Amino acid sequence: MKLPEVSVNRPVMTLMIFLGILLLGIIAYTQLQIDIMPKIEVPTIGIITSYPGASAEDVEKLVTKVIEPNVAAISNVTDVISKSQENVSSIILKFNWGTNLDEAANDVRQGVDFSKRLLPDDAEDPTIMKFDLSQMPVYFIGLNADESYDDLYDIADDKICDALKRLPGVAAAFPMGGERREIKIDIDRDRLKAYSISLDQVIAVLSAENISMPAGDLKVGSTDFIIRTPGEFENVEKINNVVVGSFRGSPIHIRDIAEVKDSFKDIERRVRVNKKPAVLVLVQKQSNANTVEVAGRIKKELREIKKILPPDIKMYTVMDSSEFIKKAIFNLGTTIAWAILFVVLVVFIFLRDLRGSFIVGITIPFSLVLALIFLYLGNFTINMMSLSALAIAIGMVVDNAIVIFENIYYHRLNLGESARESSIFGTSEVGLAVTASTATTVAIFVPVIFIPGITGVIFKELAYAAMIVLAGSLICALSLTPMISSRMALVPVRKEKKSKWDKFRDKSDIYFRRLEKGYQSVLGWALNHRKTVLITGLAIFALSLGMIKGIGTEFIPASDQGEIYGTVELPVGTRIEVTDSVMAQIEDILAEKVPELMIYYARCGLSETGGGAMVGRKEDVHIINIGGKLVPT
Repeated sequence: MKLPEVSVNRPVMTLMIFLGILLLGIIAYTQLQIDIMPKIEVPTIGIITSYPGASAEDVEKLVTKVIEPNVAAISNVTDVISKSQENVSSIILKFNWGTNLDEAANDVRQGVDFSKRLLPDDAEDPTIMKFDLSQMPVYFIGLNADESYDDLYDIADDKICDALKRLPGVAAAFPMGGERREIKIDIDRDRLKAYSISLDQVIAVLSAENISMPAGDLKVGSTDFIIRTPGEFENVEKINNVVVGSFRGSPIHIRDIAEVKDSFKDIERRVRVNKKPAVLVLVQKQSNANTVEVAGRIKKELREIKKILPPDIKMYTVMDSSEFIKKAIFNLGTTIAWAILFVVLVVFIFLRDLRGSFIVGITIPFSLVLALIFLYLGNFTINMMSLSALAIAIGMVVDNAIVIFENIYYHRLNLGESARESSIFGTSEVGLAVTASTATTVAIFVPVIFIPGITGVIFKELAYAAMIVLAGSLICALSLTPMISSRMALVPVRKEKKSKWDKFRDKSDIYFRRLEKGYQSVLGWALNHRKTVLITGLAIFALSLGMIKGIGTEFIPASDQGEIYGTVELPVGTRIEVTDSVMAQIEDILAEKVPELMIYYARCGLSETGGGAMVGRKEDVHIINIGGKLVPT
């Protein structure tokens, strides 16, 4: 093989190449994003249609059943899941894995456009959304207040959400719960009838009066002024003074037929944090943003926001998804570090030579660095799958270097070759065998790349990373190992006066020779009793197959994130007041029975947009959602 010869004869070039790889790997590591799992694009598209004021039955009849037939026949659709609830229709289309969602979205849009002409006039235009795991909120902020509670929603929306939306990587931030201001106009129908005024007439007049109109521009000298006529209502009194008609020559004002109140909307969603009425601020990240980085920016911004909030407002971090990611990645990284240490230690025990252990162990970091470069170039992330691949491969990457170093050592000790000759000839002699061995190991991971569905998406990154690490170990073993061996490897020399280390080597040789003789005897017995060995092996194999039935199966192992979540469903049609009462009882149980809870929230009710269904949340006036953060261990 030419590669060992070139590496040994060009040591400076070889060293510079690997140092360059090391530098690129460090740069790639600093640029790689950190996440809990690989990026997953779920082939799902949702259609959300708002129909304000409609019951669930009307929504199903007039909206859902109108849109559903026109989108169900789209190619590659595997499932159609629809949900009709008060004010909102949600239709979720699931496609085959590998479907181009951009093309599918165009087909869905055509079907929805065809359905629009059949929808009720007061139904809003359907919204088409591609499902993305990044739509799941990455940060929950809880807000409590005493004196400022009436304004808490507006404070959360204006001072917190607006500030967080400006942060890089934040896609959206929106408040949930609290009281929202609403101007209520209670019309007396008897007075309407007495003055011969219709309700539509009142609505039309109020709509026409509550607008700001552009009035052109005015050029004065070198300045061009844009003129606007403000006409929006500023207070209740202006609404009271609006003229909606006349009766026997006298103007009829709003105050003559209705009572105008500056009040709050009817609360259809109840939210509490630690049993106190609260507002939850949910933050979503952009699909290509890093969760850990975004969470860090949010924490920093919240410290600045807290300085400008009223003193009676208390702000809590209810959920921070980056905490579990950092802990999981740190634990896995620590495991890899220990694995490297133990691999090097085992190599040292068998070689009993510091230089030899270094020569073999140096292949580990360079192999891992190659994997990091690949992950960066492939737009992957550092996650549990990629790190698991590195952990799996660590024990394999030293195999090639051990075989090659052992053969170099043999050539140097027993054949009397020089350091340069033994490095070249020893590596070339076993180079093809080592390459074939690595190729067979790499071949194990090749089928994983072609697994369809979400399983393939998750484990494909693991397969790629493992194959790159193994390929990198082969390159290191065929080039870096012989180059360093030609410069560093030493052959033990018999000394008249032995050092403590020499005595340790001689004594340990006794145990290794015993182990070798023991293996020879076992191997000899196996060769002399082939049928017994074969039958025993087949029996163990058959027994292991039979035990598969007793082993449980699950898609992803359970993990402890230090958080709790739960959903409670009451009978459909339960009033929000009853649901809220049950939610209060659940909160009392949590406070009494779960002392480990640091902070917890409970919410019930229905959102105005129905977007919760698109990210897998159950929500309705009869559904309670609870969650909390436990004391860290």
